[in-house]
Amino acid sequence: MPPRKGSAQAQLASDGTDETRAHGLDDAGEMEGTSADSPTARPRRKAAQTSKAAAAADSDDEFEPAPAPPKKKQKGKRKANADTEDEYAGESEEFEPPAKTVKRSTAGKKGKSRRPKKLELFQTMPLDVLALIVGELDTKTVLAMSRTCSLFRRLLHSPQGTSVWKAARFNTSNIPDLTAGDLEEWMYASLLFDSTCQVCHKPRANVTDWTLRVRACAKCMKANSKQRLKMYGMHNAHRLVWECVPESKWSPGYFDEGAIYSFFWLPTVQAVSAHLKELDGKPGFDDYVKERKRIKQAATVDGAAIGRWWATWQASKSMDAWDAKFSRQEKINAKLIEMGYTKRELDSSSIQNHSLMKQARDLTDRIWKTVSPKFVEILEKEREDRRARELAAAMKKRADALKPFYDSLQSSIASAESRALFPPFGNFLMFDSVKTLYEPEDADQSPTALAAARNSIMDDANRFAAEIKSAFYSQLVKAHNDAGTELQRDQAGATMLSQTAVEQLAKKVESAVKCPSVWCTTYMTFPVVLDHYKVCGSQPLTAESLSTSAARILATKHVIAVVNAVEPDRFKDDPPSTTTLYALGTAFKCDDCKSREGAVGPAIWSGRYQGSARWSGMVQHILDKHAQPTFVLPVVEYTPPAPPSPGQDNPGGFVVEDDG
Repeated sequence: MPPRKGSAQAQLASDGTDETRAHGLDDAGEMEGTSADSPTARPRRKAAQTSKAAAAADSDDEFEPAPAPPKKKQKGKRKANADTEDEYAGESEEFEPPAKTVKRSTAGKKGKSRRPKKLELFQTMPLDVLALIVGELDTKTVLAMSRTCSLFRRLLHSPQGTSVWKAARFNTSNIPDLTAGDLEEWMYASLLFDSTCQVCHKPRANVTDWTLRVRACAKCMKANSKQRLKMYGMHNAHRLVWECVPESKWSPGYFDEGAIYSFFWLPTVQAVSAHLKELDGKPGFDDYVKERKRIKQAATVDGAAIGRWWATWQASKSMDAWDAKFSRQEKINAKLIEMGYTKRELDSSSIQNHSLMKQARDLTDRIWKTVSPKFVEILEKEREDRRARELAAAMKKRADALKPFYDSLQSSIASAESRALFPPFGNFLMFDSVKTLYEPEDADQSPTALAAARNSIMDDANRFAAEIKSAFYSQLVKAHNDAGTELQRDQAGATMLSQTAVEQLAKKVESAVKCPSVWCTTYMTFPVVLDHYKVCGSQPLTAESLSTSAARILATKHVIAVVNAVEPDRFKDDPPSTTTLYALGTAFKCDDCKSREGAVGPAIWSGRYQGSARWSGMVQHILDKHAQPTFVLPVVEYTPPAPPSPGQDNPGGFVVEDDG
């Protein structure tokens, strides 16, 4: 389908270029386009020259492009476009500025004349001044300038614009010259700095091959850059085509050391092969083959030179970006210090690692007005957080200062049971009567203030003891009922236990509970477990912190029954208690899990394997491994502790059998 008239593709076709040439695949005789001497171009060029000669008679020699026609005159606009299209036909001709037209007077007409736009003012600049300005630009800027309008495109794509591109290459870190000669300067610039696929025109195509002089997306590169043996359909190509097209060599390196693969660009192979077949046996065939071989050799040299320059330029860009980031960071820090923030505050990672701080852009006044509120917001929030942390640290320091006062209150209680029920230090600090001694910044902790708060603190402690005792006793009675323990009941079946009976029930070893600390597996009876927790944990206790269950009671009874079965007289004189059970040492082992020891082997970390344990560890093992999905009491092996050695106490352990 031919390109639409007036579009960029139509202009590209009228300038004697096509997609193949734009992709670095142009060669003498290989493209089909409208040449300067073609039958189609002769009448168009003649009409353009006639119109130029007629206009030059009424104009000055100085170059000044004609202003755009008014929008209302649609016919004149289409005519102007046709004239422009005819005038730019044939890019091989030298650039000639359009004739300057005489502006018509607007005197006597209503309204004001249209103000010229910035691009129109730039176009009216004399050519010598324009050449001086363009000569100071880099290649990317000149490439963008060539696409602003057809006038600049015509000028920069003409032979007169070659010097501009060379100067731009010199300004852009000395881009190397090409020796192949089959690429025009603007094509060379497009190959280096464009990001569009030369095949499907997809944006952000970053795959390039400098030897083949192509830039494409990954899909198009895979489809067109192929090895000779994998170019299906090229079996009937000309016999000399592989000696006449650029060849890119690639080695996988470490993965296949010594292997080298050659790749060719399929559109180039097809175009050169067709031209070779057309010239084969005709005059000029040998010259064409010789020129193509020279281009192939020069393309290999050019590809290596461009690759070295590209790597150096990318490294230079990275260093420039790093310097720009560092300069921006220093400027932002200096401005924030001027606003009253300290260097310690600016060392925060949320500031130094912020995306606005790490950008490789110079910090202008406009940018600073945009980013400064965000930095100020972060710094003010960090000030508030730091102030809150400082207040919390100071409050904690004042709270820790009450520890001697807490110890004196606890030691002043005569009864051991009441002393055990005295709240842990974490709960002690939660009392309203104690908060007044450390929460305010000006809290008074003098002996007089402590003595004045003593009675109210003791009232809160007694209230805590009553609450935690009531909560635990209710759970304990329910757990024993669920476990089927024989308890005193009334005629309706409800449990009838006095306060004294419940306290005695709590002191039995089967009522032992686990320490509330997460990492502790110690089992003790109530309220002794509270004394243990005061040393083991620091978090405040709640009503649910001390809990028991029917499974725990049954597991404890099972362990005690195993001891009684092996040693009936073990608890004859000394009733079972947590102290006597801990004295047995690591004398318990689960037979149900021991049967799996052969399959587990040395992997004692396995979840199903259980080695020797104390009585509390065995109780916890039964609850963890044998309570789900149904509660089953496993077979527990008990090994009595070894008799004490002469002159030392019994450390607990296993009986060592005599081999004799």
